[in-house]
Amino acid sequence: MLLATQGRRIGRGAVAGGVVLIGLAFTALCVASLADAVDVPRHHLLFYALFDMLIVVLVHLSVGAWLARRAA
Repeated sequence: MLLATQGRRIGRGAVAGGVVLIGLAFTALCVASLADAVDVPRHHLLFYALFDMLIVVLVHLSVGAWLARRAA
C-alpha cells in the first residue's frame, strides 16, 4: 500500500523493485513450504532474508511518508 501511495515521490523504478521484492518473498515462501522436498531449511532462510529486506523497505517508506507529511 505504501508503494502505491508514494509512487510519484519515489519513482516508477522503485515501485517496480518493491513489487518484484514482494513477489520474490512470496515465491520463496511457497517453494520452501509447498514444493521443496530436499532443501527446505535453506529456502526458508532465503525467505527470511527477503522478509527482512521487506521490513527495511517498509520502515524506509513509512519514515519518508511521515517526514513528507510533517514538512507539508
